[in-house]
Amino acid sequence: MTDVVGREFEWAIDTDLDTVWEALTTPCGLATWYVSSAEVDPRQGGELKVDWGTGPFAMGTFEVVDVPRRLKLVYGGDQVGAEEWLLSHEDGITHVRLIHSLPVEEGKTWDEVYGDITRGWSLFMATLGWAAGTVGELGRESEVRLGDITEGAWGRVLAAAGVHATPDSGSTLSIDGLPDAEVLVGVDDYSLLLAFDNKATLLVDVEGPHLYTLAATYGEGRADSALLAGITSLAERLCTAAGAA
Repeated sequence: MTDVVGREFEWAIDTDLDTVWEALTTPCGLATWYVSSAEVDPRQGGELKVDWGTGPFAMGTFEVVDVPRRLKLVYGGDQVGAEEWLLSHEDGITHVRLIHSLPVEEGKTWDEVYGDITRGWSLFMATLGWAAGTVGELGRESEVRLGDITEGAWGRVLAAAGVHATPDSGSTLSIDGLPDAEVLVGVDDYSLLLAFDNKATLLVDVEGPHLYTLAATYGEGRADSALLAGITSLAERLCTAAGAA
């Protein structure tokens, strides 16, 4: 029998209910905060296929679609994995509750899976909250870069970004050639999510043997090709640093 771990998450997003529903159920919406691209058929029995920039992946099947309040996606060979999204709205704030059940991969412990999904959702939902609440619209242009990881990689990644320790959420980084970056999420040894001038983000995350980076521009920043090129160049430097001997 497959072991399954479960965890509940809650977030409050400063936007309307329809925007969050769109973010969960449309290609443009999902590509704003979750993936590089998506194919989605948001009806009962419809499928979700996603691509994080590393190749297409069949995510699962929608078991429940109750517009715009409840969405349940099931996946895995025996469909024991599930994401159930419950939305409500009050005083201008959309409240999001996620009940996530996930099969435990062979060779992984419960604590490892628990930590992985907690970190992952903190990054994804911080991106959605920033895009919907700060930028005020869905959609982005993005570039993915991957780097190999060798021993001591995170310290070299930080040094390439001009810091010596993982910065705290809410702090500000100054990076040569780019606007000052607000740290939306900082997880020691694993992750950074930076926001630049309310126009762009850079996600940096340790994924197994690789450093995964996603540079993206939003809103009026989508027309700024130089900004995306500059952040992508930073991402490439971080990936190179991660794999340095």
